[in-house]
Amino acid sequence: MRLGLVSCSRYKLPGPEDELVIPELAAAGIEGIPIAWDSNPEADLDAIVIRSAWNYWHLPREFGSWVQRQVDAGRVVLNGLHCIQWNLNKRYLKDLAGVGVDIVPSELIEAGTEPDLLAILEKHGWDEFVIKPLIGGDAHRMVFSRRSEVLRAQNFLHRLCQREGVLVQPLIKEIRAGELSLVFFDHEYSHCQRKIPKAGDFRTQEHAGSHTQAEVVSKELIAWGEQVLTAAADILGSRVDYVRIDAVQTQGRYLLMEFEAIDPHLYLSDHPGSAARFARAIAKRLRS
Repeated sequence: MRLGLVSCSRYKLPGPEDELVIPELAAAGIEGIPIAWDSNPEADLDAIVIRSAWNYWHLPREFGSWVQRQVDAGRVVLNGLHCIQWNLNKRYLKDLAGVGVDIVPSELIEAGTEPDLLAILEKHGWDEFVIKPLIGGDAHRMVFSRRSEVLRAQNFLHRLCQREGVLVQPLIKEIRAGELSLVFFDHEYSHCQRKIPKAGDFRTQEHAGSHTQAEVVSKELIAWGEQVLTAAADILGSRVDYVRIDAVQTQGRYLLMEFEAIDPHLYLSDHPGSAARFARAIAKRLRS
């Protein structure tokens, strides 16, 4: 069994974390072959798993077409074509909210519209807020602002909406204490990482100066994550082979920040045994 570990031309191959996974896959009789979706000739593969294609939000149509070609070629694609297509666009958050998942409050604005940002803020009572594209990652084109700076933020929002759909969300102040990232393999909880912004910032991405640490979490949080995962699987009509569920706790409850089911950073190096658990989940899927 030849499995493509899909990264992108932004990174030297093998991609981040793949060196931990390749020997664990080999122990299960699977040859892990690092490839870059946007530059490598397509190898002779039986399956692919998206691992660090961390430029797809710059080329979403091209990436979607590439994944479709893998399916058309008869390759098994993890987490499945339908899951990837659904998870590409952050409107999936509204789908999850529609079945009872608590998400960060979100105002979804379609491309080509002329939103009144001040009216949105007044309707929800938001002061500090974040604007982000519906298709995006790594905090790309994500902007933080305050109601006192609404004119400048309105101009940014107008320019963004001319090209693409947008989410406007309140800044959850507790994010400054860290975002909790729960990792599940084959619907089984594996581990959790806390991502902590640098002082004075809210972004949890490492390039923004954040740091991370392994986290021991409560049974309550794990159960919440399981409920989110079950809700997503019900929407998709299939199980999710691997996922990172990002949460923030505020006012005594957990809110979903992101459901990362395409190419999440899994923090395998900080959690002994997690690479083996990931490999077992992949092997189970490929042999099902």
